[in-house]
Amino acid sequence: MKGHYEAWLLFFIEGIIESTQHALDCIDALLALRDKNSALLSNIKGKQKTTVCLLFAYLESHPIIDIKQASAAIKKTFNAVANAVDALVDLGILKQISGQKRYRTFAYEDYLTILRDGSE
Repeated sequence: MKGHYEAWLLFFIEGIIESTQHALDCIDALLALRDKNSALLSNIKGKQKTTVCLLFAYLESHPIIDIKQASAAIKKTFNAVANAVDALVDLGILKQISGQKRYRTFAYEDYLTILRDGSE
């Protein structure tokens, strides 16, 4: 067997180590973001808190949402989810990305930024 297989093996292992470290850093950043935003949610009172918390949990698996789709997913009324979305926008957790008045689309932008880091 000719070639420099040891060098290629070392290159491959270094790539695995670098990728693993990036994944761990990403997980740490996502957990820190969750903790920061969970603290913000603790200030919400009343009936709305349940819907806001359900929606926030849903955002971690669906960081881009519209109100109709989110209301079906978390089994809450359209108006309840619309109010929860407004609360999350007011807290700076969600941002409207569609620019429309109807059929609005929202993004959990800080979450997406962490996931995009290093993927350019």
